[in-house]
Amino acid sequence: MSSRATVSALQRLVEQLKPEAGVERTEVSQAAAELPQYRLQNACKDALLLGVPAGSRPFPSGSPDPVLYSAALEVC
Repeated sequence: MSSRATVSALQRLVEQLKPEAGVERTEVSQAAAELPQYRLQNACKDALLLGVPAGSRPFPSGSPDPVLYSAALEVC
């Protein structure tokens, strides 16, 4: 790769990264601390816990996991 091509590639990379540098980020420790509360608040809407209604399933399959289902019912 020539030096012109390298410089051009690096300039494109910098231009791509400029907007990303302004994005506000959440620290992993904060996100991990907030995740259990979010999960409890949204458990009643979680299709992985409650299952998908039979009429809207794209693929026929078995019922939801009984352990997760009973835990979700306790919260709802």
